[in-house]
Amino acid sequence: MNKLSSILLSCAFSLSLSAEVYYVAPNGSNENQGTQEALFRSIVFSITQLKPGDTLNIYEGTYLMAPAPRTLRVLSAWASQPQN
Repeated sequence: MNKLSSILLSCAFSLSLSAEVYYVAPNGSNENQGTQEALFRSIVFSITQLKPGDTLNIYEGTYLMAPAPRTLRVLSAWASQPQN
């Protein structure tokens, strides 16, 4: 393996290690860390926390969207449900 391939492989590996998974649900809080145990509340806020390679899982529910008072209803999501 040449030096450039080694550097690229090293960079790709380090990027994959730094990818985070965040969670958002209507009963969360933007003061939380966005983990499955401490959910974010706002989809818009959650998006601002993402870096390239991160994943945002959105739970089913109704979300208030700012700045105008609009709502977004997520009707289905993956199999897990948020803790109440």
